[in-house]
Amino acid sequence: MPNNYFQFKEFKVTQQSAAMKVTTEGCLFGAWVADYLSVSKNNRPSPFYCLDIGAGTGLLSLMVAQKNEDVFIDAIELVPETAEEARQNVTESKWSEMIRVSTDDVLKFRHECNKQYDFIFSNPPFFEKDLVSIHQARNIAMHSVALNLEELLNSVNMLLSPFGTCAVLIPAVRAKQFIEMAANVGLFVLYTLTIMQTEKHDAFRVFYILVREATLPQMSEMFIKIENQYSPSFKKLLKDYYLNL
Repeated sequence: MPNNYFQFKEFKVTQQSAAMKVTTEGCLFGAWVADYLSVSKNNRPSPFYCLDIGAGTGLLSLMVAQKNEDVFIDAIELVPETAEEARQNVTESKWSEMIRVSTDDVLKFRHECNKQYDFIFSNPPFFEKDLVSIHQARNIAMHSVALNLEELLNSVNMLLSPFGTCAVLIPAVRAKQFIEMAANVGLFVLYTLTIMQTEKHDAFRVFYILVREATLPQMSEMFIKIENQYSPSFKKLLKDYYLNL
């Protein structure tokens, strides 16, 4: 049974109500996004506005805020109980003034929002047409029930500033489809990080950085574990977050 909370070095994520608990790939994605923003901070406007679509427990927003204390994040979550839990996690953190959590459907939010964002990140529902759970909240979190990838990309296109950037976590089996769908709305791959559990496993997740201008993407890959130990590249990204690194 999953723990009701996950303790990081600088914050705690309570996850009792959340359908989707903290996962290794979610943590890795959050660290990767935070690192990307941190190393590119000299090229961004001030203030710098971010949007977390499908915030869940607030994990990604908290990880981004830890490394980027000059950003402002709107975190939207569809499920009210999960949004309230994210709000609690943010309130109890050091970065409560940087992150605003709201209960929102992005399909409605995109029409009501009066601003565009410099950076958008999302770990979206993605098991479209796969086995569906009997639990509706988990269906929303894990499956494209409330938001499919096409709707997500259309939302990003509407909410992203002209020179903005977007980061998305996608299952490897849907990577090719996702790239094609993104190009159809004018979003193109800048960076790709392909994730494998070990050297013996096939890719299971892909992280993307998307921009509005077509360019030759930079591609890399990462193993989570090598010889039953966290890989050096994994440790480098997670060392400021995980207690045991």
